[in-house]
Amino acid sequence: DLIRLATSISFVMIPSLFINIYITGLNQVLDIEADKINKPYLPLAKGEFTKNQGIAICVVCLILGLGIGFSAPAQLTSMPLRATLLGSTVLGTAYSLPPLRLKRFPLMAGICITTVRGALVNWGFFSHATTAVFDLGQPGASDAFRAAAAFRCACATSFFLLFGVVIALLKDIPDVAGDRAVGISTFSLQFGREKVFAVATGVLQFAFAAVGLGLGGAALRAVAQGGSAALVGALPRLLGGVLALSFAAAVRVLARSVKVEVPDEVYAFYMKCWGLFYASYAWLPLAR
Repeated sequence: DLIRLATSISFVMIPSLFINIYITGLNQVLDIEADKINKPYLPLAKGEFTKNQGIAICVVCLILGLGIGFSAPAQLTSMPLRATLLGSTVLGTAYSLPPLRLKRFPLMAGICITTVRGALVNWGFFSHATTAVFDLGQPGASDAFRAAAAFRCACATSFFLLFGVVIALLKDIPDVAGDRAVGISTFSLQFGREKVFAVATGVLQFAFAAVGLGLGGAALRAVAQGGSAALVGALPRLLGGVLALSFAAAVRVLARSVKVEVPDEVYAFYMKCWGLFYASYAWLPLAR
């Protein structure tokens, strides 16, 4: 029912938000000197918080996030949700905190970002929903329905893995000055901002185009097989395909106007990509 669904969503969102604050906060606590060059408007770099206050916020959010996630009533939590929270925490910590500080190594930094944003979050939340909310793991659930749901999860995860690669590549382009100053190696420093930007925008256009063509093809096949009776059911897929193709076109148009050597322009484009990232979740139901 709706109350159960809303309660379950709350017990996913609240600990997830706390863990996200912990991960991003830890990165800022340990990157104050670089952020003074790259992002002087951030609270720690700007001096609005002291480093100790930043550490305290991170510790509190970590305790609350894991505490709520692991102490929630059995019917509101699951092993996949706990694995997602814990896995994100471990990778987020390894990304920023010495001695590992994987962000020093471009490939490992990219793997951390794509694993969390692409694979772990999508698989974990899907698996949690199927077990804790929709009972697809119960004996009465249809094998065909479970298989179809798993296939959709795999498709979504693949798409967001590619989007995670794009995020990992784009995020460092505006930060080359600060990263160079503190000795952090990135793909942008190794291969040049222009090449990295071209690869990132190309991957994102490919991802949206692949989704658009896939959904559009599925809609047309459904109509060809089922005739006019299948038209209503095919319309959401067709709409989703059109939206995905329009996103691909938007990325292409926006990317053309970006001067890669101007950090503010790249950062503005990067934030627009985050908007497309979350908008993509909004039209996921159209891919049914």
